[in-house]
Amino acid sequence: MSKLNVLIVDDDGPILKALSFRFQHSGFGVLCAKDGISALNLIATEQPAIAILDINLPGIDGFSLGEKIKEMSNRVLPVLYMSASKSDSVLDHPNLRDALAFYEKPFNAKELVLDVTSILDGMAQVHSVG
Repeated sequence: MSKLNVLIVDDDGPILKALSFRFQHSGFGVLCAKDGISALNLIATEQPAIAILDINLPGIDGFSLGEKIKEMSNRVLPVLYMSASKSDSVLDHPNLRDALAFYEKPFNAKELVLDVTSILDGMAQVHSVG
């Protein structure tokens, strides 16, 4: 069985590097993008299993990117959000109600990997039952 790809979208290079390392070390393939346009291109060509989106991105913000992912995907692509912002506009945004999870930076990368693993394991079980 091939590795499941995790798409990580963040304009902060050190965060991308740290999360990429953690996911690769846990057996995932990793796709990285520093902006929404690059992320959309990766989704179209690489078919990631899950997307982790920073909310504050240059150009297309993470919430708008999440909406575009819903519009373009012919399958369900689970989306998790992350942000250092604690503003009401972020915490009360309607997209967070539909998201599988929200991670406030800084967060424990090991817990994020465990959460992603659980989400993807749960999806695999649902697909194999039907």
